[in-house]
Amino acid sequence: MNPLCNLMSQRLGRAAAAAVCLGVVSFAGAGELIYVEQDGVIVMEAETFSNRTAFSSHDWQVVPTENTGPTVNVDSNTINNPYLNARDGLYMQNFPVQSGGNGGTTDGPFLEYKVQINTTGIWKVYLRASGHDGNSDSMFISLADENGVHIADGTGPDAFGTGTNLIADWYEQTIGGNADFSTSAWKNDGEAEVNAASASGDPTQWNITTPGVYTLRIDPREDGAAVDALTFQHTSTAAPTGMGPYQTDVHITPDADAYVKLDDTSNHGTETGVYVKNAGSSTTTRKGYIRFDVSNVHNLVTDASLQLEVLLNDSGGGDPTPNVVHFNVFGLNDENAGEDWIESGAGSINWLNAPANDTGNGIDAAQTTFLGTFEIPAIHDSVIVEFSDLDSATQNALIDFINDEIADAGGDRDGLVTFILTRVDENGGWNTNFHSSESTSGQAPTLILQFIPEPASALLMGVASLVMIRRRQH
Repeated sequence: MNPLCNLMSQRLGRAAAAAVCLGVVSFAGAGELIYVEQDGVIVMEAETFSNRTAFSSHDWQVVPTENTGPTVNVDSNTINNPYLNARDGLYMQNFPVQSGGNGGTTDGPFLEYKVQINTTGIWKVYLRASGHDGNSDSMFISLADENGVHIADGTGPDAFGTGTNLIADWYEQTIGGNADFSTSAWKNDGEAEVNAASASGDPTQWNITTPGVYTLRIDPREDGAAVDALTFQHTSTAAPTGMGPYQTDVHITPDADAYVKLDDTSNHGTETGVYVKNAGSSTTTRKGYIRFDVSNVHNLVTDASLQLEVLLNDSGGGDPTPNVVHFNVFGLNDENAGEDWIESGAGSINWLNAPANDTGNGIDAAQTTFLGTFEIPAIHDSVIVEFSDLDSATQNALIDFINDEIADAGGDRDGLVTFILTRVDENGGWNTNFHSSESTSGQAPTLILQFIPEPASALLMGVASLVMIRRRQH
């Protein structure tokens, strides 16, 4: 939750309170999980990742929820089960746990963390990691740019740091391991472009010259390597100590979004907008469906919000007059038969097959949870509205709905969270439309997850071009 917007909403109340909010908006792709820089620091829990990929019989697993951890001795060493002093009791480990290596710098299973950086300059990686001994405590770290291109300039013929070899293609870090994350916490020291039994002498860092979304990648050099958390931070910020700073907010874009139109069997999943209209029983009534995949999030959230950018708000019929408009937000219950609805193509969502759809402007209450109501002001477009727990029908309704999926309360853990939008105000002439994930001119719907209590004060850090609207409902 943006602290500035929250402060302004408290001061201005339920009216259409407008606050100028801050930061650089990146138009992320569909279905992405991104950590967003906060004051030059990005803090990642290892078990909340953007992507993971297995290789051969090796993979990264969440301990202890997906794997209880090593259960046998390796190289005559007793292994803690699970490893000690993980920040929130969860961490990522490369399995199987055994003696020996696990591939080179470009193969093997890997973890990826997408990070949005707004401050240019030198950025350093600090790992909180461990292994069960010296045969499981090393890994490689690399960086890719906004286009997914590995940042590198080749490994030769010059030694790293000389001649034309000035960019680290990768770093190796040798952590030192005794199955206890507190022993060698927050390591930045590594060595560029080596694959060796021991690596040291180079700070793990890159020079970020352009703001944008970058991807940190971790490959294990040895089996059994484990990561509890990592930071990517500007060189002007203090190195983490102890258990380290709180996890940074995560922004997730939809893996699917669409709208359905009354009695229309056409699909609208590829359009640049999500239209929502209440025209009663008229065929111009539309409902919005927005789905997020939170399957890569494994720690519970303490706050959440849904951000939508208004694409259109007018009175229709050529009348550009904007209106104050209210919307209901419903959550599709976990394990609903339609939660894997298809955005476009064969079998795609339409009025007849949309999950929890009911006649007219209605939604099937038995298949959904009513989460609350939000409004957009009498502004035409370029407005970001935010639905949060402040707008929830009951306290923590939105947070609980998301945490139920993360905690596998329904038993299927598919990670799919669908929000259904309907318009409260009935007027067949009014048009309201939000940017979809297909839009290239505005922000895609974004689910923001926060993992710590919101700060008590707000800091004004700059001016952005968009207006954020927040309302207090309780």
